[in-house]
Amino acid sequence: MFFAHLPAGYLVSRALVRCGRQAGIKWTLAAGMLGGVFADIDLLYLYLFDATPQHHHTYWTHLPIAWLGCSLLAGFALRKHGGALRLPVAAFLLAWLSHLLLDTVTGDVWWLYPLIDSPFSLVQVEARHPYWWMNFLLHWSMLLEFAIISLAVWLAREQLRPGPLRLPRPVAAAGIVLIGLVLMETHLPGQALQQPVLGASARDWNPKSFWHPNWGKSGAHKGIDIFARHGTPVVSAQSGLVVYRGEIEQGGKVVLVLSPRGWLHYYAHLERTLTRPAAWVVAGAPIGRVGSSGNAQGKPPHLHYSIFSPIPRPQSFRPVQQGWKRVFYRDPDALLKRPALESAS
Repeated sequence: MFFAHLPAGYLVSRALVRCGRQAGIKWTLAAGMLGGVFADIDLLYLYLFDATPQHHHTYWTHLPIAWLGCSLLAGFALRKHGGALRLPVAAFLLAWLSHLLLDTVTGDVWWLYPLIDSPFSLVQVEARHPYWWMNFLLHWSMLLEFAIISLAVWLAREQLRPGPLRLPRPVAAAGIVLIGLVLMETHLPGQALQQPVLGASARDWNPKSFWHPNWGKSGAHKGIDIFARHGTPVVSAQSGLVVYRGEIEQGGKVVLVLSPRGWLHYYAHLERTLTRPAAWVVAGAPIGRVGSSGNAQGKPPHLHYSIFSPIPRPQSFRPVQQGWKRVFYRDPDALLKRPALESAS
């Protein structure tokens, strides 16, 4: 868990003060939120002082046996003369416990240490993306974090609201739709594409050409170049609406097709185009012929094929040239090869 610890501490302390009707609510809420993030102070020691870095859940702040010992000591100390401290201390300890429980969902927690030196977690997060944090950020458990954060914000809305200003419903609805689209684009796999150059195969393009750096005026090569003979038919890789057919400086004669998913398929350097704007083309329908128009003049004939999506896909980010733009593009090489991969398995 990344973001839900502080809101969870607020919810725990809020429950203890019975929605704010008891005295000392501010101290209790503060103690609860502090307890919610207390366990992660071991990160400071991990990154600043520990000469032999290890899993930060092995430090005492993340060990349930340490929490139990602190709870027993606090209970004994406040048994007779606790007074006003009892509620804040209870909020701190319960919020600390909530931190350990939340970390158990996808992280390792040594619940039975020192009896059993073995961690436990409810689910294991698979390493599907190049950056470890992205695997957690795009995991379904992030929905649990959003739920906890949303509940905490909802309960605290009176304190958080600065005045009569409220979020307009259309803006809120648009935000929800946008989040849904991002989740769909992130988790819903793209459909396999039909080969856009008739008779071509994976041997006819370089898979490393997608997002190759230092590529002319565009900075990065945002598609793949499929090489073929002059005049080879070019077909639509997916069904869609032709939103543009014309000639531009760099791409030469181009066709732009919008698929139902919202992807824009860009076919460039054509010798000629065989479709018209506003036409609906099905996958496999001819839309042009391979050529060397635009800035491809004097080079071997090929089709430059790229796919743009207005909805970002966070896991596509790479720390490379124009890496932030990469989240809006799809790798045609991976999508064109998908049928072969699936049949091989």
